This record gives sequence, structure tokens and C-alpha cells, in this order.
Amino acid sequence: MNESNIENPSPRERPVKESRELLPLSVQGRILWCSISGTERRSEWFARETEHMTVWFLDAWHLESARRRSPTGANERLMCSADLPEEQFDVIVLPVSFQGEAELVRELIQQSRLRLAPSGQLWASVDNPHDDWLHKQLAEYFRPIQKFAFPEKVIYRATPHGPVRKLRSFRCEFPFRDNENLLWVVTRPGVFAHRRVDAGARRLMEAMAIEPGMRILEIGSGSGAVSLAAAARQPTAEVTAVDSVPRAVECLQEAARRNALDNISAHVFPGNDYRALGSFDLVLTNPPYYGRHEIAERFVAGAAEALVPGGELLLVAKNPSWYLENLQRWYRRFEAQPVRGGYWIVRATR
Repeated sequence: MNESNIENPSPRERPVKESRELLPLSVQGRILWCSISGTERRSEWFARETEHMTVWFLDAWHLESARRRSPTGANERLMCSADLPEEQFDVIVLPVSFQGEAELVRELIQQSRLRLAPSGQLWASVDNPHDDWLHKQLAEYFRPIQKFAFPEKVIYRATPHGPVRKLRSFRCEFPFRDNENLLWVVTRPGVFAHRRVDAGARRLMEAMAIEPGMRILEIGSGSGAVSLAAAARQPTAEVTAVDSVPRAVECLQEAARRNALDNISAHVFPGNDYRALGSFDLVLTNPPYYGRHEIAERFVAGAAEALVPGGELLLVAKNPSWYLENLQRWYRRFEAQPVRGGYWIVRATR
């Protein structure tokens, strides 16, 4: 569908321009707000309270943050799950970023089409005033599509068109080798790292030494390749993996069954008090490199509390400077060693 196929709104349908941009959605019924990043502001969309809204989060950490920021109203339900709720909605709102994961957006558009009532509407936005990509994705499932242009973003209102003829699967299953073990990973969009074994995870696997009977915790497991390798190396080791993204946990649980590894347990865990899961001899983690190390700080601080005396934290990083400056707050001994690929392995002892 090209630009000439986009319907332009009449003047009375154009969004109201105030101190903030509000789309006056005069809708009745059930609304689903899809929160991918946890930073989207619903106040920019709704000028008044809605009849009933479900706010879906991809990440449980974002869900808990939203609960801390403001109480949930009687007409609002917050939830976090691997997929959009299996319910029918009259309006679905999907704000996305042009820097986001393309496959995840495609999957959520497909799921939105399946969850919409026959006369429902999808409102999708992107922070790119010159967008063409999101419109093309919407055109696979919706027609007509109305475009509302703003200086910093574009908003589309899309109506379902005809039946969905073919559903696309975004799930991926692939093998990787760790020493003599051939293991299978299961991933989906929104799971770190989708369709691949991350290079940092490889460096972590090369550095870790797994002993019989060891109690191991992986924080931020993503697809779980590191946990799978640890469990396969020592069947008597107990591996606990945590991630704040439910679909990452589901993927690892499926992979554990696929590889017949019954010494792995995986949990959705948005906090950092890992003592609730037990005490551990070894903590493994590949922290994100963004966010001014806020996530990394939660990981290493929580790991220190969960480690037994003399237990070890083993992490991989692109730049060890922050860790060398801050680990003394929680650990009595630590060091960083460069490894191939431009990575560093950081070891710290409780």
C-alpha cells in the first residue's frame, strides 16, 4: 500500500493540539494498551477516563514500576504475560519506537489483529515523522488506515480488513555447541538474544567453571543459552535462571525440556532480592550495557546478597570501568580480564 491509499482525516477528526498532544478517542468498550518499553505516556492519548482499560506489559519490571508510580484505578487492569491477553477488545493502542525490535512489532500487530473485535480499531504510533515501515506492516492486516502527522511522530488508526489468511510464526529453535554438548535454544521476539547466541554469552560460557553439586544462579537469562550450558556440563549442578520477561522464561523452560535437562528451574523475577530463591555458589550474568548501569547495579547488588560466603559473581562486559569503580561496595575481592571479541570477564568474591 502506498501513500495514496492512506485516508486523511477530516478537519473535525484531526487531533486536538494542546499543551500536550491528545487524541480524543470517543470509544466505548474494552481498550488494550500495549506497553513494550514501559515509558509510553497514556496521558498523551486519553483526555478523560476510559470505560475499561487493560495495560499489558512485555516486561514485569515495567509492570512493577508502573504500580509503584501510581495506584491502579477501578477501570484499569495491569498485567504482564508472554502474549497479549486472549480476549476481545474494541480498541488496541500500540506505541512503538523506530529503534525497537522489528520482529516484535510485527508479532504484536498480528496478535492485535486477532484480538480486535470485528468493528474494532488499532491505534499505532511511531516516533518517526517520516515513517513508511510501520504503515507497510499495518497494511498486511488492516484497511483503511488513517494517518495523523505530528512534528515528532505519526499515529495511525487502522480498521481490520477481511479474515487473516495465514498466521506467521516468529518462534525460532536452533542448535549451538558448548564443548562436547549439542544444545537447542528456543527464542521469540523480545527475548535476548533472538535467533542467535550472543557473543557476550559465549565469552561467559568460556570463562565459567561448573563443579558437581554447584548451586548456580543466572540473572537476566534471556534465551538461557548460558544456563543450558551450565546444566549440561554438570547434571548434579542446580541451575536457577531468572528474567523479568515472561516469554524469555517460557522459552528457557521449553528449551530445558527439549534438551532433557531437569536440573534447570526458570522464574519470572522483576526484583533483585534473589535470596527468595535460595543461596548460590556461583552467579552468572550478562548485564545490559545501556541505562547508565542502573540494571547492572541491581544485578550485582542482588547477587552479593544471594551468594554464600566465598561465592563468586562472574559477569561479562564491554567496558569494565564501572564495575572496577563500584564493586567494592558489595565484594571484598574482584578483578577484570580482557577476552577475545572486545569483551571483559569480571570476577568478584563475596
